Amino acid sequence: MFLRVAERWSLSDQQVAAVLGLAAMEELAHFREDAMPLSIDLLLRISCVMCIYQALSDLYPDPECADAWIWTPLSVPMFGGAAPVRLMASGRLSDLRLVRQYVEAQL
Repeated sequence: MFLRVAERWSLSDQQVAAVLGLAAMEELAHFREDAMPLSIDLLLRISCVMCIYQALSDLYPDPECADAWIWTPLSVPMFGGAAPVRLMASGRLSDLRLVRQYVEAQL
């Protein structure tokens, strides 16, 4: 399901790897093949993404609007005028959690 969300959001392989906290593209290939053990960190990251996706689906009934949100620059201080995808793909779990908290607070 995570990979379907990443595809809907048009994330690049580098962004997918960063969101998952993977250090190398080889690890992403293993993840895609279901050949990678799911660590607590990886499960937490996937959980954050799924919660962001669900919250956006609840906020925006139009799926295209919901999917476009992560690419929309926001003037909210935590985003600094950047699109949420920038924070989500920073590689830090704490940044994923911030985006999740922000979206869930909008509900």
